[in-house]
Amino acid sequence: MVGHTRCTLSQMLPAPIAGHRDPLPDDHIAEGTDEAAADELRQLDALGCLRENTVLIHGVGLSEADRRRVLEAGAGLVWCPSTNLYLLGRTGDVRNSPQQVALAIGTDSRLTADGDMLDELKAASATGQLSPEQIFRAVTIDAAKLLRLPDVGFCVLVHAQIF
Repeated sequence: MVGHTRCTLSQMLPAPIAGHRDPLPDDHIAEGTDEAAADELRQLDALGCLRENTVLIHGVGLSEADRRRVLEAGAGLVWCPSTNLYLLGRTGDVRNSPQQVALAIGTDSRLTADGDMLDELKAASATGQLSPEQIFRAVTIDAAKLLRLPDVGFCVLVHAQIF
């Protein structure tokens, strides 16, 4: 069995959003540091489930080769650094992800995380893996791309002409 989540992000999105795009298969992958966790991506790939619309969650146990495979597949990753640090004492390596893999920062659970999204951003920053701009993108533009939501995740500046 791969991971422990058996639902898709599309099932959690509001109906008008969930129905307008291809389903987004998601799974808690490599949410651990042992051999079993490290093998989860290979299992997912062998099942034919590692595709461009796949959203991986956590990825702590992904090797460099695994991260390359995620990139080749065009899949994305939701990174939950405070949960990873709380449960495992370490978090995934996302240093090169913003340039290569669609990356979003998420909150996993209030039971296993520091609190809310602001706490998650603080934890992400504390790892030193991402710049402030990359962190901002991972909760706005890049997160929207990962979830295939073209009309959200960005700010538009509107200038009103004053007469």
